[in-house]
Amino acid sequence: MKHTPRESAIAVLGLAMILTTPVLSYAQTSSQDQDAIRQVVAGMDKAWTQGDAGTLAQYYTPEAEVIDVMGGIHEGRDAIARQNAVLLGDLFSGSGLTQQVRKTNFLRPDVAVVDTDAQLYSFKSLPKPFSASGNVITVRARHVMVYANGKWRIVASQFTYVMPPQ
Repeated sequence: MKHTPRESAIAVLGLAMILTTPVLSYAQTSSQDQDAIRQVVAGMDKAWTQGDAGTLAQYYTPEAEVIDVMGGIHEGRDAIARQNAVLLGDLFSGSGLTQQVRKTNFLRPDVAVVDTDAQLYSFKSLPKPFSASGNVITVRARHVMVYANGKWRIVASQFTYVMPPQ
């Protein structure tokens, strides 16, 4: 199919517009949003430290997905709660969690990617091949959060184990 010069010019112009349109990043958000996101992270830490898998799961949306440090995928809030109940009832019973927000990137005013550095401490044992520095393991977490119904909630999380220095 042969195109007229005008049609070709319009197609090239359209492609150029698509390729040069910047990706939106809402770096300037309210401090209220930043604070609310930090409160979600702190609430997760508190729920983990108290061994409360049910409360921990409430920080996730019903359709959320978690990729754990072993690469396991847990789909849905109920599956996330069950997996955390297993962990908190066994290897990590009595453990504590602290996350520090390292970076927050607002993709839209109601969508944020939140990177944290997490320390898990006071655990009973670790599965192979994990090792700890003292009695602390470090994990990098990436949470994708959405704002709906007046609350920030996690729609996806991925946790990556950080090897301790040798």
